[in-house]
Amino acid sequence: MLKLLFSTCVLALTASSAFAAAATPTFSRDVAPILNARRVTCHRSGEAAPMALRTYAETRPWARAIKQKVASREMPPWHAEAGVNRFSNDRSLTDKEVATVVAWVDGGAPEGKPADLPAPPQFTEGWGIGTPDRIVDTGVDFTIPANGVVPYQYFDVDPGFTVDTWVQAVQAEVPACSAPCLAAAHHAEVDRAAGSVAPELDAAVLMARGEAGPVARSLASSSATC
Repeated sequence: MLKLLFSTCVLALTASSAFAAAATPTFSRDVAPILNARRVTCHRSGEAAPMALRTYAETRPWARAIKQKVASREMPPWHAEAGVNRFSNDRSLTDKEVATVVAWVDGGAPEGKPADLPAPPQFTEGWGIGTPDRIVDTGVDFTIPANGVVPYQYFDVDPGFTVDTWVQAVQAEVPACSAPCLAAAHHAEVDRAAGSVAPELDAAVLMARGEAGPVARSLASSSATC
């Protein structure tokens, strides 16, 4: 009788352990598809992100940091207000995806079966938006110092449009640049320049640059609350 109960207990523990292992997300089956869809665009060799996240070997050392950034929704960066409109290139994570990443890390960040690993996404080197119809150069070379903090640099550029034009995609590219300077030139912000027919937008641009006076700041504040 005791032997039978012991065998039943062992069987129950074994089944419970197998269920827990199956319930824990793995990199190959659960996490890699999320990274491929949302992260490896930047987190790959030659891009601006500080580390690659294409493989388990590349990702595992960063597991705790990934959990922290994903749980706080700092990463992937997406600053559009949630619930307002829908964007085809929305790279923010769903609640389910966040829970999957967190559970993977809490479960020991297992690799899983290599056979479950999806095919890696393919990227076009150079222009990610296809061959551009127009290339606009800043016309100014800027040397980034090796040390210190560099304030935002502003370059006024005329795109050359003479009529109202719909722009489908824009990509900021650093010519003849490899991974080290891509990491230094991490991102760019493009604003509408002051000087046209919308003073509230002109004020907002000047305010962002720290050049706005009291009147301009008032206009920008009014615009922001409309």
